[in-house]
Amino acid sequence: MPKLSFWSNGQYDLIPVQNSTAQDIGFNPLWQIEQYKAGHKILISFEVPLPQKKWERRKPYYEAAFIYLYQNNLPFCLISQQYEDLLQSAEFVQMPYETSPFAFEDGALKQVGVSYKLDVMGNNELAWYEIGKRFGEQPLLQWLQTLYPEPPIVKFISNNEAPYIRWKEFVTSDRFRDMPAGLTDLQKRQLEQQGLKDRQQAMINGIRDSLIAWESVTFGAYDLRIPQGIGRGNNWYAHNYIPPNFAWNIASEPYYLNPWSAERDDLAASPQINLMNIPFQLEGQFWEFELSIWDGQPKNKAGDAWTTERYAAWALLGIWLTRPKTIREYRNSDDTREDYEAYTLALQKAIDNLNGSEMGKWYRTAKLIPHSSEKHPYSANLDDYKDEPRWFLMDCDANPPREIWSKDLREVKLKAFPIAFQETVNILGDSPRIMVYTYVPEPPLECTINVRDRSFAVHFDNYDNYTII
Repeated sequence: MPKLSFWSNGQYDLIPVQNSTAQDIGFNPLWQIEQYKAGHKILISFEVPLPQKKWERRKPYYEAAFIYLYQNNLPFCLISQQYEDLLQSAEFVQMPYETSPFAFEDGALKQVGVSYKLDVMGNNELAWYEIGKRFGEQPLLQWLQTLYPEPPIVKFISNNEAPYIRWKEFVTSDRFRDMPAGLTDLQKRQLEQQGLKDRQQAMINGIRDSLIAWESVTFGAYDLRIPQGIGRGNNWYAHNYIPPNFAWNIASEPYYLNPWSAERDDLAASPQINLMNIPFQLEGQFWEFELSIWDGQPKNKAGDAWTTERYAAWALLGIWLTRPKTIREYRNSDDTREDYEAYTLALQKAIDNLNGSEMGKWYRTAKLIPHSSEKHPYSANLDDYKDEPRWFLMDCDANPPREIWSKDLREVKLKAFPIAFQETVNILGDSPRIMVYTYVPEPPLECTINVRDRSFAVHFDNYDNYTII
């Protein structure tokens, strides 16, 4: 069942003692433990830096929390910036072309900002294994293993934003000139994907091989490019990997209301419409799906109307669409509990409710119902995906009919977002029930919702509603 976890876990260079102010320590592990003690469904997480010489001054951030985890045999997460940043040191930058982990153009390193671009080609995987080993062998991690040996599970989660060369840049890459001529765009994307997988697998192996007391470990990363924009323009595939193929065990994919984007929670151009491309890609996969949630800073594009309840209801829509085991909330590292604790607690309450007996059964076993006749508005260049179920928004008379939607989804405002689920087991032997979860950005609202051959009227005083029919 779902648990809340965090990307931003307080600042590990500050000492999180019980009497510190909220501004000092943010959503630190001791605060998380207090939520766990209060009965909330939470997966406790910590920030872990890249190896540092003065690591001992970080001990107060970890020690009391790790002792509690050990005493209660609890799993936990370790959140880090991309491990590949260790490759940007002079030792690796100065390596010869034959073994360098970097991309070259006309004999020179390809640069982006102050970093060098990493290559996915060449005989250089040992560099990735070496940095994985260095990360795992750092004294901080070795010490944490003495505090808590043999936990039930440790999840290593990477921010995964290292500057790798992309397939569209291959034509300028020196190593690509050694590849067969005439590769198609698809073959280039496959080459990029496999090369990235091989190198990150070597890095993961390096971390795993360096651990001395943790055997049950798993590795995840942010934004593995599982496409949410399928059909969104003819070149939607250029920035995505499909089908997914990566080294990680956990994919933490974004459900973000980015402040720099024109998407909003009350438009057809919204994260929830994008996310409808995800469910069919989760069928039969070996990896775990995790949903990363952010509502943008400071309070979304809705201004003062972005209440804690609206945030939680919008988040629940994404959670129900994908039903992840972990929901990982993002805040900036310097965000304080004073500003955002109320939002986090509203999300936590919503997740706790999903763990109840009735909602828990629907969450675990119910089948998401695709729309019987409408298709997802993203419909360009679908190739093999034209028949996949990608549209789950049920009809609602408060929304404009699909036939009058503008091609520019930023111009289509929606008043309700109903999605529906069907029971897969009914012990009474009756016709399977249907549960409808509806997100309403601006209540109150009166409307009629249609699901298959069933219709029902509903009045919304709140931002969301569960209806079982």
